[in-house]
Amino acid sequence: MMVKIFARFVDAGTGLPLKDSETRVRLYDKDPVNDDFLGETRLTQEGQAEWIFPLSAAGSFDSPGEKRPDIYIELIHEGNVYFQSPVSLDMDLDAKNPVTGEYSGRTRFLGTFNVTRPPSTKR
Repeated sequence: MMVKIFARFVDAGTGLPLKDSETRVRLYDKDPVNDDFLGETRLTQEGQAEWIFPLSAAGSFDSPGEKRPDIYIELIHEGNVYFQSPVSLDMDLDAKNPVTGEYSGRTRFLGTFNVTRPPSTKR
């Protein structure tokens, strides 16, 4: 089953979308031994990042068959992590609507994050 996670990032000082095309945005599933890397993307002009991945990618040797990953995001610029979101625990991405029986958890918005970007070290 494929799932979609997305989030939005704004500059903490201005409230404007963070739209640095050099920033890499990584998605992880927090696990007891090794965190599962779920994908990497870039920010859009609206400050949004989006990942589509199979739910099975959250399972690993330390969490086989996991269906409720603990999701977090890292922002990386010039090789350095400068922001890490809080962990969203036990995300039920396999949830079904109790009335219709349709899947309702396959797309999840993690929220809007206020980010302070470090100054560039490139000259």
